Amino acid sequence: MTYVVKIPLTVTESDRHRLDKRFEMARKLYNRVLGELFRRERCRKNTRLWSDIKNNAASGNKQLNNDLYKELKLRRLAMDGFSLQTEFTSGLSKTWVGYHLDSQCIQTITRHAADSFKEYLDKKRGRPKFKRHGTYNLIRSQRWKNPLTLNKNLDGVVWLGLELPLDISRLSDTRKEGAVRALEEAKKEGQLRYIGIHRSGRFFEAILTMKGDAEKRVDAEKRVIVGLDLGVRDVAVVSEDEQVKLKFCEELKNIEKNIIKYQKALSRSDRLNNPDCLDEKGAWIKGKRVTHTSNALRLKNKIAVLKRKQSQQRKHLHNYMINRIIEKASKIVTEDVSSKEWQEEFGKSINYFAPGMFLAELKNRCQQYEIELVLLNTYDYPMTQLCHCGHRQKKTLRQRVHECPECGCVMDRDIHSAAMCWAVGHDNKLVLDFEKISSKINSLFEKSISVSA
Repeated sequence: MTYVVKIPLTVTESDRHRLDKRFEMARKLYNRVLGELFRRERCRKNTRLWSDIKNNAASGNKQLNNDLYKELKLRRLAMDGFSLQTEFTSGLSKTWVGYHLDSQCIQTITRHAADSFKEYLDKKRGRPKFKRHGTYNLIRSQRWKNPLTLNKNLDGVVWLGLELPLDISRLSDTRKEGAVRALEEAKKEGQLRYIGIHRSGRFFEAILTMKGDAEKRVDAEKRVIVGLDLGVRDVAVVSEDEQVKLKFCEELKNIEKNIIKYQKALSRSDRLNNPDCLDEKGAWIKGKRVTHTSNALRLKNKIAVLKRKQSQQRKHLHNYMINRIIEKASKIVTEDVSSKEWQEEFGKSINYFAPGMFLAELKNRCQQYEIELVLLNTYDYPMTQLCHCGHRQKKTLRQRVHECPECGCVMDRDIHSAAMCWAVGHDNKLVLDFEKISSKINSLFEKSISVSA
């Protein structure tokens, strides 16, 4: 088992310029290896030696196959990672590539390209694509003691004349504790498996892959039961400590506005420069090839960069929300909802807020931290339709307030549903005993100072 720790790096302008050169060199090397693999694949198919290997595979003569593969290596047609690493490391380490990249990084980049191509040959993925300028953003070392490593004080990264200090102060309190703990573990031999540098625009961060499991964040003495109600745009959280609704991805609004702006500009550019591809009503004609201008290509690149940034930030926001939920949880109870059922009615919102990805990550995190996650079947436990007094009333999706005609309870619909899950979670057999549920919910909201609706 391993876990990953990310720590920002303090980089000057001269260091940033040298790092950009090295990342560009890594991109060119990756493309060179990938191009060589495609060339060897074409040459293999045209050689008689390869047909002999395929015909001999059914016979089971391993010695003959080994001899044939050795002949392929002599002809420089081998495609395994080890052969490529040997060829490229010995050939490039003494050239201008070796001035920017050390032999360990050359081996790692070569193996990355070889693994991608092997998955393509095994039909586990699509055809690997060549990297465009500025899209190769991770360089990772292969071992602990090599040119890319931590310095002696474990407060910076050293790589071929560059010394980049670690900036732990930019991390949040929770991540800061994890980073300090990982650096302490790095002093022990064998605990640090890999180290790499990741580039994100003008910012760089160190990626430390540590051996073992990450320390559990849950305080065993203060564990509580948590009830959740997952929606398309938010999630309601109810426990003894808080009753609150957390909204998904509020910080992504500005990125979404820029994406829409660039998409409209791209549509105007394509329509203006491709009038033959439009019919009388202004709709695109199927089968017509659209020619993109240089400005349209720049807009497409901007949209792709913003979407990648939006995806990374959405994942970060989901992780932050999950960490807050599981921080003091011993048991989490929620309805077993499916985001695929919401797709038809809330397709664009599902893509933007990604509640299904949130639930999948919550399951993984609960398994990692040994927290019990109970998923209630919505047929047997229709929490949104039930009141804690036992009265059942169907509600439309537009009804966001729970109003019970029997007991007169008026409450936010999602908060009430999460409270029902919280109350049911106290019973190990998950029995709908409305007397116990009603007493627990009434006592919960009497103790709470305020309920965020």
